[in-house]
Amino acid sequence: MKVLVVGNGAREHALVWKLLLSPRVSDVYVAPGNGGTALIARNVDIGPTEVRRLADFAAAEGIRLVVVGPEAPLAAGLVDELRAAGVPAFGPTRAAAELESSKIFAHRLMTAYGIPCPRAEYFDDFDAARRYVEAHDPPFVVKADGLAAGKGTVVAHDRLEAVRALELMMVRRTFGSAGDRVLIQEFLTGREVSLLAFCDGETVRPMLPACDYKRLLDGDQGPNTGGMGAYCPPSFFGPAEVDLAARTILRPTVEAMAREGRPFVGVLYAGLMVTAEGPKVLEFNVRFGDPEAQVILPLLRSDLLEVMLACLEGRLAGLKLEWEAGACVGVVMAAPGYPDAPSHGVPIAGLDQVEDGVLVFHAGTRLVDSDGVPRVVTDGGRILTVVARGSTVAEARRRVYRNVERIRFSGARFRRDIALREVGAEAENGEGAASAGPNPVPPSRVARIPPAEGSVAELEARAQGSQGDLSAWVQLADACARAGLLEKAASAWAVVTQLAPNDARAFHNWGAVLLRLGRLKEAKAAFDQAFALAPADPDVNRALGVYYAAGGEEGLAVEHFRRALRTAAGPDLYLDFADILVRFGRLAEAGKILQEALARPEMGPYRAELEARLRKLAAGGTNL
Repeated sequence: MKVLVVGNGAREHALVWKLLLSPRVSDVYVAPGNGGTALIARNVDIGPTEVRRLADFAAAEGIRLVVVGPEAPLAAGLVDELRAAGVPAFGPTRAAAELESSKIFAHRLMTAYGIPCPRAEYFDDFDAARRYVEAHDPPFVVKADGLAAGKGTVVAHDRLEAVRALELMMVRRTFGSAGDRVLIQEFLTGREVSLLAFCDGETVRPMLPACDYKRLLDGDQGPNTGGMGAYCPPSFFGPAEVDLAARTILRPTVEAMAREGRPFVGVLYAGLMVTAEGPKVLEFNVRFGDPEAQVILPLLRSDLLEVMLACLEGRLAGLKLEWEAGACVGVVMAAPGYPDAPSHGVPIAGLDQVEDGVLVFHAGTRLVDSDGVPRVVTDGGRILTVVARGSTVAEARRRVYRNVERIRFSGARFRRDIALREVGAEAENGEGAASAGPNPVPPSRVARIPPAEGSVAELEARAQGSQGDLSAWVQLADACARAGLLEKAASAWAVVTQLAPNDARAFHNWGAVLLRLGRLKEAKAAFDQAFALAPADPDVNRALGVYYAAGGEEGLAVEHFRRALRTAAGPDLYLDFADILVRFGRLAEAGKILQEALARPEMGPYRAELEARLRKLAAGGTNL
């Protein structure tokens, strides 16, 4: 059987690889494909959204199945065009694909049929959306209604950030017509998971769940991307959770689409937030995820071709999916300027040096002729996804990073924390509960870890080989910061936040290093997370006070310093607060703060400094 796969990413390479394992597949074509698919299939120079040309090619070439990878051709009606030409196609029609191509349509459907999802309001007017933001409390989730290549969602922690996101989408039209309408959605807390399912219009067969990493940098920092890695399956979302999501979300959605006259055939991808009230839908996609496909398909024991044909022929109810044991981890290697600047023509070395069984799925690559020998070079933003299996996530993770290091191209960047939270989950679950006594600040494991002796190189080697030991990473981060190696310190603290995601001190220390580096937005995000975990922590509030003061946000700066003084009363805190008040011209209040400090008996050793500051203030000094 001849099969055509549409798309040019690592997802499509993974689909081609998996389909070629079927004994019924004779030839696979890929339009347009990449350097990796060219090595195992036949690339065709037709773009994914050239629906008429694709349909004509498939009919002329005798293609018996077309598998559509990305969302854009589905939204453009490729499946409809292929069906009209008599070519079977795996994927939803244009009408069914609106579940992804219009977030407003998807939210209205979920609301109408009682499918769990966050509350949301819809806007097609910038001023109306801005007024809504000004009248409500943050955080906000601002989403472009249409397709934006996975980058049309902004989590805004304050009103200013939300308005900027609205301007980006609705005024500057960064995402074109996709941002003409927006949703402002309720912010949910919990754990995110991706649950994909095969569908034949009636029956739903869930796949193994997976977790992806959308942000560019370690610790979920930096801009949104198409995805920097994934792992499968997560320990917190087992068979019982999959069954619950299938009963409350996946099946009701497929039933709702059938009632709406838009039967859904293909892969339904639910991006879920696991909340205290159960799983809720953050968004739907209508195709395999990327990079989720790269870690799910290697664990699928069933013949992918047979599963797809069962979906198209309406006989999925009689088919049971079979899965391999163990886990799979995938790490994306990207261009140095990703997601803004792609890389072209840079040679990639080491592809022939990976271990047996390790998979390398290509995305932004192409083959060039080098003295008669084909050579793989870069040709995009996300270049490769390196994938490894193991009996556990920890084993798969060790193996994949061991092989990532063997592949080389100039400026290659990748996250070092993919699946790290899964490796550290057991230790994290053993942490004690927050104190319910008079001190409202939760205990911190990070704060209790003492500095270590040894060079930075020695500590780095110990941390890298520790398989997620919290103490090793904290000691490395601390040593790097003390040595002035701030970039290394920031990377290490990012790992610590993954190992101890409920520890406010981890995020505070990470933010402090980011602040020293001048990475203000990332520092703010780290401090915000620390504050969410421990809103009474004096160090966290002091850090936020300093941050807001530097940005001229007087009210927020003063509020956080006052919060800090409710649970701590050190001399530095009083002096810093007085400095902030003077900076904003609030001299009388600064004097009162210094008087308050002088009235505390424990300030005896600092009395002379406090009195000197007070005298200077009384003399009209504005620089304490």
